[in-house]
Amino acid sequence: MKMWPMVVLLVGAAALAAPQVVTVGGGKSPALATDSEERVHLVYQGLQAGENIYYRQSSDGGRSWNEEVNVSNTPGLSSAPCVAARGNEVAVAWLEDCRDHSSNDIYVSVSSDGGHSFGPAFDVSHTPGRSAYPALAIGPNGSIHVAWSDTSGGGSRPDIFHSSSDNLGKSWTKAVQVTRGHGALGAPAIAVGAGDLVHIAWSDQCRGARVPDIHLVRGMQDTWSPEHDLSPTSEESTHPSVALRPDGRPCLAWLEDCATHQGNDVYFAAGDGQGRFGRMLDVSHTPGVSSAPNLTIDSNGKMYVTWVDTTSGRKAPDIWQSVSQDGRGFSRSRNLSHTPGVCREPRAAGLSNSAVVAWEEKVGGRSLIKVLPGLVKSE
Repeated sequence: MKMWPMVVLLVGAAALAAPQVVTVGGGKSPALATDSEERVHLVYQGLQAGENIYYRQSSDGGRSWNEEVNVSNTPGLSSAPCVAARGNEVAVAWLEDCRDHSSNDIYVSVSSDGGHSFGPAFDVSHTPGRSAYPALAIGPNGSIHVAWSDTSGGGSRPDIFHSSSDNLGKSWTKAVQVTRGHGALGAPAIAVGAGDLVHIAWSDQCRGARVPDIHLVRGMQDTWSPEHDLSPTSEESTHPSVALRPDGRPCLAWLEDCATHQGNDVYFAAGDGQGRFGRMLDVSHTPGVSSAPNLTIDSNGKMYVTWVDTTSGRKAPDIWQSVSQDGRGFSRSRNLSHTPGVCREPRAAGLSNSAVVAWEEKVGGRSLIKVLPGLVKSE
């Protein structure tokens, strides 16, 4: 079992009054999750030789962090981490370069004690094809669900696969192909609601389609709904992010290639829980180029859409965000980072009435993990 000591990074008393950007340390490709105790769980790819996956935890909304622990600790190259948490259950998934069979697989390691220790890594995909882009979620009953892109479906392009565990990652269901040979583009997104109802979204260019759209299915293990096209536009729709409201209704954000103003914008749509979605909303609508959207919803149902944007300068894009109370309209976009470095891959996680945001920022040739803390209940 891997254990980590309690070492805290202090960021100063002034930060308690107004959250300011915290530099956690070196790393890239961060991912975030929060739990009901408002602990923040952070994973990222290390910069050391071997590029393992590291985990840290914060109990004050992201202002201070425990010392990192090497979760993957494997001989292969580990990348593309993601994390999910519910109660004392914390799951970390990543892409592993499996040198023993010349392919990539999806690995998962699980903690049952709130992130204090992690069990051995488990090869969840273990398919004959090449796995990529893991996405991870934990259901209300503690079941762990992973979706990923995989070339084992027999088509010329990848499909989306799914597997789950109901015993803290000790065993996993056989990988099931969710899509049917259209050709998934990039990473899927996953969320799990009551009754273990799984929502998986991805970008897909169906046969005969000129550009990719965002597709969504709902279901569990061997039973899945028909694919629902959420963005039937004439523009490219990619990079989906899915989250559930407290009542289980799904919401999605994605990147839309907006030819009308020669740039990409971030779009949003809210579902009614019955497979129907409202009108598409242009959330970012900035003069710059938007990319890498991420959606999270706090425990009160407030929605946070976060993305990378070049409005402040193409050479040093910043992290931007817009917020909605009900999904019908969003606040004016605002710059969260205001930093001189090159920001990328933002990830947000909801607290009781705020969100904590992490991203990778390249400064002077070195990749750093930056965090904008959120407010916890006691504040």
